[in-house]
Amino acid sequence: MDAFLHQVLAGLATGGIYASLALALVMIYQATHLVNFAQGEMAMFSTYIAWSLINAGMPYWPAFLLTVGTLLPAGRRDRTSRHPPGRERAGARRWSRCSSRCW
Repeated sequence: MDAFLHQVLAGLATGGIYASLALALVMIYQATHLVNFAQGEMAMFSTYIAWSLINAGMPYWPAFLLTVGTLLPAGRRDRTSRHPPGRERAGARRWSRCSSRCW
């Protein structure tokens, strides 16, 4: 019974991770009409940072908070470097239609 409960909880945890990444992919697609796989890169990078902090001996919650606190501004910087605030992107809609048809 203990092994069964462990398998159920592990499956729910893994499914929750997949569901959150899928939800993020859908939200980005609905907002931009482009499929953006950079979120997988950010998720893998943040997981690696948290894993290395935990392996270095840091407790889980401080490692989690340090990872989120470090990568949240990095993601925001990446977003603003690609799309500066206040500047309208000319032709962005046309490009998204072309790119979705070219796949």
